[in-house]
Amino acid sequence: INANGVVGGGGGRISLTATEPGYDLSEFTGTIEAKGAVGTTYKGGGGTIYLENESDGFGKGKVIVEAGGGSGSNYTDFNTNVVETIFHELIFREGGHFAVGTNHHIEVSGVWSNAALFTGLPGATVSFTDRYQDTSRIYRGVFVHLVVTNHVANLVFEADSTNIILPDGSVTMMGKSESERMLLRSSNPGEAWIFQVDPAAMQNIRSVDVQDSDASSGAQVTAFLSQDSGNNKNWLFSNFPPGIVNRWTGSENNLWNNGDNWHSGR
Repeated sequence: INANGVVGGGGGRISLTATEPGYDLSEFTGTIEAKGAVGTTYKGGGGTIYLENESDGFGKGKVIVEAGGGSGSNYTDFNTNVVETIFHELIFREGGHFAVGTNHHIEVSGVWSNAALFTGLPGATVSFTDRYQDTSRIYRGVFVHLVVTNHVANLVFEADSTNIILPDGSVTMMGKSESERMLLRSSNPGEAWIFQVDPAAMQNIRSVDVQDSDASSGAQVTAFLSQDSGNNKNWLFSNFPPGIVNRWTGSENNLWNNGDNWHSGR
């Protein structure tokens, strides 16, 4: 199945849906391609392939962004002209270049697998939610605005992968409460996932439980009302978000570091 571009043209669009129960499109032994092509002036961007098995459920298949026409090819742009904004799996093949358009927002609930180049244009936002499943996996992410605010949406980052928040971007991660924190984990416990936050990026991180995260290549990451579950670098865990007042009561004794002497209990 071929929807490759020709002479500098972009790849086309392929959509395959398996309706027979029990059949998986991964069993298909043929070729499915929608690559961009090289021309004398232009290098076409990759097309997209949508694969959905009967067991996936309607609209819960995977979207594959194909390779472009070589280094420096045009990007495959998901912009405001693309009606669909909610994805179960987004997979970027090596050699591709995927972009979320200016001030555009997409939502992922499942898998973000990036073996290609990703560009978030100004104001672009990627949100991870629990719409389809409560844990999403990230295989390398470069984000302008990364938002994870659904109460039970947990994130698993590919071990040894680098995940970047760009300059003038932002990262928002908010669990439900101190007792129901969002989990941020490595795909291989004990092996670090890299979190590189630019010093110019805004941070709003609360009620998370973090493990195996190495943020030493960027700005210090501050998490309020959160849990340090070990093997984290360049993270600051604080019990007091900005604006919280903790009033001295002295009800227990005169020790400043005794939480019982403060009205909040800490």
